[in-house]
Formats: sequence, C-alpha cells, structure tokens
Amino acid sequence: MSKPGKSRLYLIDASGHIFRAFYAIHELSTSKGLKTNATLGFTNMIRKLLREQTPDFVVAAFDPPGPTVRHKAFPGYKASRDETPQDLLEQIPYIRRVCSALRIPILEVPGYEADDVIGTLARKAQAKGIEVVIVSEDKDLLQLVDKGITMFAERQGRVTYDRARVEDKYGVPPESIPDFLALMGDSVDDIPGVKGIGAKGAEMILREYGTIEKAIEHASEITKMGYGEKLNADAKMAHLSKELATVYTDLPLELDLDAFRAQDPDRQLARELFAELEFRSILEEFTESGIKDADYETLESADAFVAALDAARAAGQLSVDLETTHQHPVQAEIVGIALSWKAGHGGYLPIAHTTLGTGNSMPLKEALDELAPVLADASVKVIGQNLKYDLIVLKRHGISGIAPWFDTMIASYLLHPTRTGHGLDGLALDYLGVKMTPFKEIIPAKNATFDEVPVEVATTYAAEDTDTTLRLSELFAPELEATKLSALYREVELPLMQVLADMELAGVRIDSNYLAKMGVELQKQLDGISAAIYEAAGGKFNINSPKQLAEVLFDQLGLPSGGRTAKTGSRSTKAQVLEKLAADYPIANQVIEYRELAKLKGTYVDSLPALVNPETGRLHASFNQTVAATGRLSSSNPNLQNIPIRSELGRQIRKAFIPADGCVLLTADYSQIELRIMAHLSGDEHLKAAFQKGGDVHRETASKIFRVPPEDVSSKQRDRAKVINFGIIYGMGPRRLGREFGISTKEASAFIDNYFDIYAEVRNFLGKTIEQAKVDGYVTTLLGRIRYLPELQSHQRSVQSFGERIAVNTPVQGTAADMIKRAMVNLHQRLSDEGSGAAMIIQVHDELVLEIPEDEVEMVATIVCEEMENAIELDVPLVVEVGWGGNWMEAKP
Repeated sequence: MSKPGKSRLYLIDASGHIFRAFYAIHELSTSKGLKTNATLGFTNMIRKLLREQTPDFVVAAFDPPGPTVRHKAFPGYKASRDETPQDLLEQIPYIRRVCSALRIPILEVPGYEADDVIGTLARKAQAKGIEVVIVSEDKDLLQLVDKGITMFAERQGRVTYDRARVEDKYGVPPESIPDFLALMGDSVDDIPGVKGIGAKGAEMILREYGTIEKAIEHASEITKMGYGEKLNADAKMAHLSKELATVYTDLPLELDLDAFRAQDPDRQLARELFAELEFRSILEEFTESGIKDADYETLESADAFVAALDAARAAGQLSVDLETTHQHPVQAEIVGIALSWKAGHGGYLPIAHTTLGTGNSMPLKEALDELAPVLADASVKVIGQNLKYDLIVLKRHGISGIAPWFDTMIASYLLHPTRTGHGLDGLALDYLGVKMTPFKEIIPAKNATFDEVPVEVATTYAAEDTDTTLRLSELFAPELEATKLSALYREVELPLMQVLADMELAGVRIDSNYLAKMGVELQKQLDGISAAIYEAAGGKFNINSPKQLAEVLFDQLGLPSGGRTAKTGSRSTKAQVLEKLAADYPIANQVIEYRELAKLKGTYVDSLPALVNPETGRLHASFNQTVAATGRLSSSNPNLQNIPIRSELGRQIRKAFIPADGCVLLTADYSQIELRIMAHLSGDEHLKAAFQKGGDVHRETASKIFRVPPEDVSSKQRDRAKVINFGIIYGMGPRRLGREFGISTKEASAFIDNYFDIYAEVRNFLGKTIEQAKVDGYVTTLLGRIRYLPELQSHQRSVQSFGERIAVNTPVQGTAADMIKRAMVNLHQRLSDEGSGAAMIIQVHDELVLEIPEDEVEMVATIVCEEMENAIELDVPLVVEVGWGGNWMEAKP
C-alpha cells in the first residue's frame, strides 16, 4: 500500500504485455480481417490498471525495432526466439494508438529495451521520493525492486513484489537478480550462464559470496558440486551473462512528471479507434447515450397520430416499431406504436400503458385502422429492424398485405454475415456512434413489461429505436447496391421474411400424449443404463458430472485418460474420448448411450410440450434468418435442426409432430443438392454425367474409385464413396478421412488422389476458388451472397487452412441455402395464387415440411416439386423427393 498523499508512478512494460496478450488470446479479428487479439488484451490490461490502481503518473515503455546493445555484446542474445509473427507486428501501431487515446505517454530509446527505460525512470523517480510501481511479468525487472519501488504482476495472481517477496521466491535480494540469472542462465533471453549451475546452486553461491565477482575470486573455496571449477571454466561467460541480465538505469531520459501525469482519455480518439477495432463493449464506455438534438414527441391524441402518419406519407417513408409485452410475437400484446419519418424526428403513440396517471392516446383497433393503410401504401417505404416480429404481431390483429421496403437487421446480415449479432444497439454503436438506451434501464422492475414503463420514458426509448433504424437504412441501402447484394436482398431475403412470419404464426401441432409415453419409456431405459454403470463403477455417483465421471473412469477403474480440457485442464470425458474407449470398456459405451438418451429426453421429449402455446395449441418455433454465415436458416425454441435423423430415437421424436385434423404433413427434400451444385460450379463432365444419367452418384463414384462395375459395388464401397463425395465439399483432408475409414493417412491420401484423378475439374475448381478468394478476400454464391474470409490473410497456417475450407464450402453450401430460400418464396406465392390451404410450417437443412388439407395432397406435391426443382437453373437436374403422412416421421420420403 502507498502512504497517504505520496505520488505514484506506474511504469508499464508494454512490449512484454503485448507478447503475452498475443499468445493468451485466441485468433481474433475485425470483420475486415484486421487482427486484434494482442490489441484487445493490452487494452483490457491498461484500462483495468487505470481503473483499479488510479496512478498519479503513468508511462508505457516499448522495445524499439532492431538490435540493442545486448545483441552487439552477444550475438546469441534472444537468438532462439522465433521472428515476431506478422500478425502481431501489424497490431503494434494500433496498440500505440490505444495509448494515445488513453493519453498514456509512450517512451522507447533506440538500441535499448523497454526494461532499460523502466530502470532509468524508476531510479530517477525514487530519487525524488515518488513511489514507483513497475507493471510487468518479467523476472529481469525484479532487480529494480527497492525501497519505494515494487513490481505488480497481474497474471501471477495480482502479486506485488517488494524486497521481501523477491527474496522469498528466489532466495536472493533484488540487487542479486542479475548475478542469479548470470549463474543459472535464462533460456527465455538466451543468456548462457555458467554450465552446470542451476537455480539452487546459484542461490547457494550468492548467499555465501553476494556477487559473481566475489564468487569467482573465491572459486577455489567452492567445492560443492564442483561449482568452483565450473565458475573458473566459465568466468568470462559469467561476466558477459551478468552484463546481459543487468538493466540499465542511466539512459539520457528526463523524468517529465508533467508529461507523465495521468489524464482522462481523449474520448473522440477513443471512439474512433475502438469503433475501427470493433471493440463494442469498450466503445460503449466512450459513447454518450441517446441521439443528440433529436425531436421525439408523445402522440397524445388520435389527431396527433394521424398527423404523424400524414407526415410519413408526405416523406414517402416510415420507420415503425411495435412496443409489446412479450419477446415472442405470438404471445405479445401491443402497448404502443413508434414512428419516424425523418432523421432526428419521431413519435410514440401510447396505447396500453398501465402506469398510474398514464394517459393512453387511443384504442388499439382505431390505431391499427389508421396505421394499416399507410403500411400497405406502395408509395411509402416501410422500414424496420427485425420487421418479421412486427409482421407476426400485426397478422394476429388481421393486418396483412404489408410490403416492407427495408429491414436493417437483414441488410446488416447480408453486408457482414460473420458479424456477431445484428441487434439494433450494436449497429447503432458501430455505424452511428450512438449508445442506445438499454431496455433494462427503463423497466421499473426486473420482470416488468413495457406496459409498466412511464409514457415519457417509453417515448424517448421507442422513438429512438425508429429514428436509429431510419438512419441505418440510409447507410445500408447504398452499401447493398455497391456490393451488388440488392437483388439477393429484394428477391430472396426480404420476401422470405414474410414467408417465415407466416410459418412462425402457423406453428405445428405436437402430440403431447405420445411424448409423455415416450418420456416414461426413456426414463426406464436411463434407469437401467444407470444401474449398469453403477455396477461397473462399484457404487453410485453423478453420471452427469464430468469431474466425478473422470474420477470413476480413470482413477477407480484405471481406464486410459484421453487428455485434458483446454478450459479447465481437467481430464476430458467428451464423446471422442469415450468413443475410443468404448471398444474395450463397456462402461464407456454405456455412458455414451446414457448421454444420448438423457439429451434427447431433456431437450425434446420433456421440453416440447412445455413450448406449446396454450391459446393456439401449437408449437411456434422461431426461424432465424440472420445467424448462419453460409446463408442457411436456423431455428430456436426449439432448435429443430438438432433433432437427430439418423438414429431411431431421433426419428421417433419426429413422430410427435402431427398435422391438424383433416390435414397431412408433406416433406420435400432436395436429393444430394450440394453435390449437384458442385457438379455445376466445377463443370466436371464426369460428375455432371453421373447426375444426368439419373443413377446413384455414390455408386458411380465407388465404381470409378474401386474400378468395379456399378452393379458389383458393395455397400461398404458405396459408403466410402459417399464420405469422399461429401467430404471434398467440406475440405476434408487425408487425416480426417483416414479416421473415418480406419486407415492410415497415406492410404487416405491415395483415396483422395484417386478421386481427383477421376473428377479432375473438381480439384481445379477448389484450387481456383481458394486462389481467387485470397485475391478478393471473399467468395460468393450463385445468387451473389458474399462471405468475407479474413482467415486467408492470417499468418497462422491452422487459421489459413480453416479459411480455405470455408472458401470451398461456402459457394456450395451457400448456394444450396439460396436455392431453398428462393424456392420457399416462390412456393409461398404460388400456393397463395392457387388458393391452396397448404402452409409451410418447418424448414430444416434441405427439407421443407408443409401442412396440407387431405384433398390437396396430389396437387400441392406437384407444385412443391415444380417450385423447388426450378428455383435455380443448374447444368444438372435438381431432384426433390416428396412424401406425406400422419406425422413428420411417416412423411419422410
């Protein structure tokens, strides 16, 4: 602790912290590919230091580029270190900008290390009676610890080293650290030391003689372990090692306390920098809440609401947002309506606020009667953020026929598909420099809903949303044009939003009684497996606890351990480890089976009935349009994609999805869609011919690879051909293929080479795609969807390889996603035009599920096939397999 009133100077070993941050934080980059892992780690360290330690003075010391005096004294100094990674070098200028933004002075002296800058300033400050705290993890700097000088090591457990702690750890006082390192050597800096003397020997010698010089002078007296002889033999190297380990304290530097005084950050510089680095949580701290100079008003009467709608008509645009009581649109009740028609302007119509003294402006039905014609007016551009939500709520109130012009969430997703989240708060912060008011700040209690928010507070909050959305649309619309994404946006993604809204509103019927019976049966199976596991283990334990399971398997039963987890360092019991053990140890297989049953029971069998809406009697899953970077849809509450379809249990769960009375479920699934797309994109005549003949492409591939007639291909050969066919699309290499087949990597390489000898144009396509992606920085699908690939610019081979796999997979998988999305849009319109009572209710992978009146099955099946098979024209035919039945499992083709 510092004495009251005593000034403190913090000297930061910037270079040391930068290196540690680079290796401590996994690969991290901005959406444009700028590496930021070291920058983020350093920034977090500095900000935490300033916040918690509140220094009076602060300096960041950097190593200069090029060799130092130590390299000249000993060319082997730090010679074994790898060259500084390019990914780190590119971050140094940004880290310097971080220091500038936080107003931390930077010091470096050519030819000398950051340690020497710290040493010089520490001694000068000590002489002036200023308390010094060195911020470093480097043991070299411990030699500076003295009265009034301590060293703070955050990563060592927030340890503060004073003289006593140094001596307690190393057995010598701080001033002996150079001698200590000179005797034992330092492999980190390639300081050679004295051969044959380690830490214990160095400590013993220095306790007796104090310095290297005295020890060498008395070498003949040091007989233990032959240390004296070793000192004599390596005396010259000992002196040189001490010179290398000694921190300079006499550089020509001034202790300029005025320049070093801690200051408030430069908020403007900080905002610009952290926005560029995409450090969103840090950026928030430097951004003022709300939009300045905004004019938001509470629409206190029907006349005021109508006047706002008239203003929107005159402006030709309307940003709209419904404020409701629930996050799920099927359960939400409208509380108020927010509008903006011009940047900086907005209004809020309170409808159902319950706060005491609140004046609601007009009844809901009257408000919607006024709003609906404006939303349907083709001359008014309807704008929103996540408009699908609002469409569902409005459809529940009988309002349809709305043709949204712009959804900022979807636009952001198309422009930056790998961005983490496309929520309004993050977009406003990143693109407008606006910190939105968080919902949790305006609600009066933790579980309160929007109807409990005071109207004046709700007005600012809601109008800020629509105003911000309007401003974002003005930024994103021209960007979609510039990146040639407008057609994909207008023809696929925007109309798909309407399709998904109808699907979510329709929902699907669940047979809860069937699931209840299934749950009872699964529990019996779980009880039986548990009993078997307990018997093998010799007693009961918590099977769901990885720690307890590891103790049973590896300690009590002595099974071979399969490594440790990266996060906690504990012994791993993950599936891959258990699968390796399963062949020889039945208990491992029993645990695998237990986990599968428990997961299915907990995630689906027990949970699905609880998700059924009590008013509609149906399950209304959410279909997410802005999550997967490939363009595929995902689903949540529940995640329908994760229901396993290869296992019998997974198929049994699908049996719980049933149609309404008088209807059947129809499923339509693209056959081998990704391979067909690969045939088209690569132009490979052999692969195209396999599809054009209408035969079994996996059998054809196996026939060519194994050199047997198609009719003689065994099931094992066909299965292997199937693995290769699909594995190639996902960038599978020989190592993984070898694991799949249970063969050597060399044999797997031969399989792949043989495949590419047959389908040579596939190999050419993959190679050209990767090379072009490295030039462009992105890949595209047939419909122009873009996936940026900053990984290809990485200097780490593993990251670059990951980027290459994405580069070859995205054009195929992304085109498949575009294809089914376009098919859904066209099918939705076609069914409407035909006046059909059929409705799409589920989309999973390459499969569509519809609920169809029994008397329309044949007609709708024909329409579905036509629209799906003609969604995108390829050089090979598209094939759709259709089936129908009394539940989802029965309907599988």
